[in-house]
Amino acid sequence: MCNYFLIFVFLVSACTARQPSVPVEQITPRTAAVALTQAPCTRLPSEFGALPSDGVDDRVALQAWLNACAGLRAQLTTGTWDVVTPIVPRAITMLTVPAGTMLEGFGLDVVLRFSGDNGKRDWTGLLPGGDGVSMSRMRFETAFTAGTTVEQTHVVRVIGQLRGFHLSHFTCDHLPEGSKSGDCIQLVGYSPDRLMYDIEIDHGIFLRSGRSGIGLHSGLRGTLAGEHMTSRFHDNVFVSMRTPDIDGEGSGDVVGLEIDHNEHRMPAVPGSAISIEIQGATNVWMHDIVSHGRGFGLYGCDGCRFDHNTVEQIVPGVSTVTLWQTGSGTSFSDERYSRTDDAGALPVLQVSHRIGAPRDVSVRDSVMTHHAGPSALQFVGIQGVAISDIVVTYDGPPGVADAVSVIGSGQAGGILCDGVAGIRSTNVEVSDLSAVGPHRAVVKTSGSYCGVGSLSVRRTKSTQAAQGLRCEGVSTGAGITGPIVLAGNAMPVNACAGY
Repeated sequence: MCNYFLIFVFLVSACTARQPSVPVEQITPRTAAVALTQAPCTRLPSEFGALPSDGVDDRVALQAWLNACAGLRAQLTTGTWDVVTPIVPRAITMLTVPAGTMLEGFGLDVVLRFSGDNGKRDWTGLLPGGDGVSMSRMRFETAFTAGTTVEQTHVVRVIGQLRGFHLSHFTCDHLPEGSKSGDCIQLVGYSPDRLMYDIEIDHGIFLRSGRSGIGLHSGLRGTLAGEHMTSRFHDNVFVSMRTPDIDGEGSGDVVGLEIDHNEHRMPAVPGSAISIEIQGATNVWMHDIVSHGRGFGLYGCDGCRFDHNTVEQIVPGVSTVTLWQTGSGTSFSDERYSRTDDAGALPVLQVSHRIGAPRDVSVRDSVMTHHAGPSALQFVGIQGVAISDIVVTYDGPPGVADAVSVIGSGQAGGILCDGVAGIRSTNVEVSDLSAVGPHRAVVKTSGSYCGVGSLSVRRTKSTQAAQGLRCEGVSTGAGITGPIVLAGNAMPVNACAGY
C-alpha cells in the first residue's frame, strides 16, 4: 500500500514517513478532488479578454473576471495565464481574490505566470481580499526581469485581519535568476486587531524560492477542532528553498498551529542549516515530518508537541534540534534525530537558555544518533527535564562524547544561585536510557555557572561507556547541589565524588 501511494501521491504520509524521498519528476497531485462548496461562476475569463497561452498580459482581464465571480467558484482552464507587472502605475498587488471566492484550476497544467520589471519595489502575486478565500489545483511560476526584484516579492500574501484561507494541491516555482525574491507564501498578522485565523496550506510542491516556502511572520491563530488544529500546514514537499522552508520570523505570536506529514529535502546549495524555524509560539504540534539534511530551530515554544518526526542533520553550524527562549511544557516523543559526520560536533537535541529558558521539558521513546561530541542531549539552565526510554547511539572516537549532559547557565537575569546570577539546571530525571557506543559518560553534570540541582538517574544502562555519572566543576560557580539519586542502573563506575 505504501509503494502505491508513493507513485500516485506526492504527500508524505504516516505510512511513508521514513521511506526514501520521491524524485521531483515523479511528484504528482493527489487524485482526490478538492471539496467543491461554492457554486460555479458562469462567467469566463475570455469574456473579459483573457486567453491562456497567447503570450498576452492577462492581469487586468483576470482581475475583472475575479470581481465578477466574487463569492463563487472561479475556474481557470488549462494553459499559461500571464500576469505582467505594470510599469505605470506600479501596483503592489497583481491579483486580489475577493472574499468567499474559490480560485480553482484543473491541475498543474494550469499555470499562473508572473513576470515583468518590478522596479525594485515590494510585490505580491495573489492576495486574499477577505475571509473564506481558497485556491487550488494550479501552478505558480515567476520569471521577473533580472535585477528588478527585492526580498518582499511574495507569490501569495495573506494579511490579517482575516479568517479562513485554504491553499491546496499546487506547485510554486519562485526564484528569479540574478535577483532577490521573497517567499512562495507569506502570512502576516498583528495582534490584537489584525490576526489571521484558520489558515490551511496542504499538498503543495515548493520547488524553489529565493526565501522560504512558507514565511510565517506573526499573528497566526488556530483552534483545536477534533484531533487537528484549524491552522495547519500538511502533506507538502519542500525541494530547494534558500532560507528555512517554513520560516517563523517577525514577532512570532503564533497560537495553535499543526505542522505535519511534510517532507523537507536537502537543497543542492543550502542557504540555511534549518528546515523549520518556529518563533514565539504556543501550542504548536509538529508530527510525522521527514527532514533531510537540516534541523529544527525552536525559539520559544510554550506547550508544544513534537512526535514521530525524523530529522537528519548534515549541514554544520547548529544542533539538529534546538529549543531555547522561554516556554514550558514542551514534549518530544517517538522522535528519530541524527547527525552525520559532515554536521560536526554539536548536540543532537539541545535545550538551552536565551534571555529566558524552557521549563518542564520531556523527551521520551526516541532514538538519538551521533558520531562526535560533545553530547547527544544537552540541557543548559533548565528547570525541569524528564528523559525516559531513550536510546543514544554513538560510533565516534572513545572518550570525547557524553550521552546526556546537564549544566548550569550564567545567563544574566536569571535567579541568584549562591550569589551568582544565572539559571540552575534542576529537577532533572533520567530513566530507562540506553547508551550504545564508546561514550565518555552516560550522564555528565557540571557545577559551572549556576550549576546543577536535583538529579535522578534510574534504570539506565551502558556497557561501552567509560563512566556512568560524571561530575565536573564541582567547586566552581554554584557547584552541584543535588540531591543526586541513582537507582537500578547498569552503568560503568561513576566519576562523581561520593557516588
